[in-house]
Amino acid sequence: MKADLKFKFLQSFNKYFKARDNSRQINLLVVSTIIIAVIGILPAIALPSYLSQLNIKAAQSEARQTLTAMNAAQQAYYLRNNQFLKTMPEFQKFSGLSIKTATVNYTYDVVSIGGLVIHLAKPALRSQLFGYAGGVGIIQTPGTTKYTTAAVLCQTEHQPGLPPPGAASITLTTAEIKCGPTLEPVK
Repeated sequence: MKADLKFKFLQSFNKYFKARDNSRQINLLVVSTIIIAVIGILPAIALPSYLSQLNIKAAQSEARQTLTAMNAAQQAYYLRNNQFLKTMPEFQKFSGLSIKTATVNYTYDVVSIGGLVIHLAKPALRSQLFGYAGGVGIIQTPGTTKYTTAAVLCQTEHQPGLPPPGAASITLTTAEIKCGPTLEPVK
């Protein structure tokens, strides 16, 4: 009798633990399903923001590259003709570059103030894009009586409500060309 009692006791003990193992497996399955769902939802939430940031960076890169090319074209034109191109129509006609006056993201312009020529990339209204200003001018080579062309590329500080760069965005002295007070140099 004792053996039968032992056997029945072990059988009920085994059933009890099997039932507990099944509930643990169900709990583990539920928790792992929730974790997988959260892992799947997080990228869906983050992806649009990430893509928006990529679009902003690409648009800003467009403006930087355009103004850098405009600065280089102005310097090359000056070497050949001993003068800068002072307006956007003149620049489009004689620079050798096909620069549009407006794209989806920016409006481009050329402004001349004395011996300084400023290229502007003004962002579309209410956009999150930086404004950019590039400038070329003639400066004196340090320690000599010779002059050379110099260029600078500047961007607006990223603050809401800051006006786009304008004609006073860049300053020129006999020794240097630099960004104005509301701009910072592009590195």
